[in-house]
Amino acid sequence: MVTSLDTLAEFDAFVHQHLAAAVYFGGAHCGVCRALWPKLEARLAAVFPQLALAYVEVGQAQALAAACNVFTVPVIAVHFEGREWVRRAGAFALAELERDIARPYAMLFGEADA
Repeated sequence: MVTSLDTLAEFDAFVHQHLAAAVYFGGAHCGVCRALWPKLEARLAAVFPQLALAYVEVGQAQALAAACNVFTVPVIAVHFEGREWVRRAGAFALAELERDIARPYAMLFGEADA
């Protein structure tokens, strides 16, 4: 299940309520965002089942995006235990993102799926 975030308070609560959380910042008028999100969502859910997913529509949540230092889209920020560990912006390789998430995820959950 993907959570939609619109405010900094919602963002902070989401990141701190989950041991592992990924927040995707995208835009309705961004072709790369629209093409990447379904693939990213499906892959992260399959490989990292305990990773909570959230989506931020930057056009509707400009203050949140600015507070998170997101000035371009798409951006994915992955948090472990409330701290940001991985951030990718623009066009990025899913395999590289998975590699960057795999070690801290396995250390936290003891899973070797990734």
